[in-house]
Amino acid sequence: MSVSAATLANQIADHILAKDTWTGRRLISVAGPPAAGKSTVALALRDVLRDRGVAAALLAMDGFHMSNQ
Repeated sequence: MSVSAATLANQIADHILAKDTWTGRRLISVAGPPAAGKSTVALALRDVLRDRGVAAALLAMDGFHMSNQ
C-alpha cells in the first residue's frame, strides 16, 4: 500500500498539533533509507504546517555526511 506525501504530512501534522501542551520551538526530523521520499515528505509537512498557521522551516541535510573536497 502506498501513501502520498501529502497524506502522510497531514497525518504527521495532526499528531504534532495534538500536543497542545508544547511550548516554544519544535524540531521534527525525518529519517529513512535513501530514496524513501524523506525530502518530499519534509517539504509537504512544512507546507501543511504553514497552511495551518504554524511558522515552519525546512533545514535540508542531504549530503551532510559527504566530504567537502
